[in-house]
Amino acid sequence: MGINTFKTLNSGRVLIETNSKEEIEALEKEIQAKCGGDLEINIRTLRKPRMILLNILEDFSTMNIEDSILMQNPYLNLRNGEIVAKFSYVTKKMNCNLAVEVGQIQGRYYYTGR
Repeated sequence: MGINTFKTLNSGRVLIETNSKEEIEALEKEIQAKCGGDLEINIRTLRKPRMILLNILEDFSTMNIEDSILMQNPYLNLRNGEIVAKFSYVTKKMNCNLAVEVGQIQGRYYYTGR
């Protein structure tokens, strides 16, 4: 088992970092077997960043935006479930914007328009 980092935090907790998810799971099982209910194990999960799509048509809703994005951007190689629409809102200037959560898209490029 390869432990990269072993730190004690100010709050009395311990931070352990490993190379892979399999090592984390093996370490979790070993700690549970030896310490039982004395220790609480929290595995850090990655956040899904939110992006705001500006000036979209009002025809798009939170239900059909994923299919539209997949059809209009085939070069991104997106799969169903990687983009989840959260909510839409209208600004003071009557522009419709949509907030989407993007998950597990790593090593791909995005066009920012700036």
